[in-house]
Amino acid sequence: MAILKSDDLSFDFRYTGFQWGWVKYQFYFLWKNEPIVNDAMLKKQGEYWGARPTGAFLANEHEEDYLLPVLKRVLETDKADYWEALEPDIIVALYPEDYFPFLPSHLKRIYRNEEEKAQHEEQIRLNKEKGKSPDDPYTFIAFVDAY
Repeated sequence: MAILKSDDLSFDFRYTGFQWGWVKYQFYFLWKNEPIVNDAMLKKQGEYWGARPTGAFLANEHEEDYLLPVLKRVLETDKADYWEALEPDIIVALYPEDYFPFLPSHLKRIYRNEEEKAQHEEQIRLNKEKGKSPDDPYTFIAFVDAY
């Protein structure tokens, strides 16, 4: 359904079905397409959790998907936004062009050569002319309940 990726690290969010008015998802934190979360730390008891695939977290929404509209809105507006599942708890937040939300970077660029300046100005011009490009920076933060 949605994969947010930076080099070999990815957040993979999958729609897995609709049952009794609930949209069902699985999501994974992956490195080179392998889960990075210790599966032994996640629940496996009961019918619901027992069907959980290795390395997957589970989440549900009531009646419709809200994650994809949030992702689309962030890409179209360049304004930070977040998505929160109803059960169990997960929050996914996206911040365009921010190092970390609400905190300015401590790093100050002392020197930028003329070629770097020209590339930066060209990227700004292209974004204004053609819109976002695949390599524009975003900060991604996910909070998962320790269920």
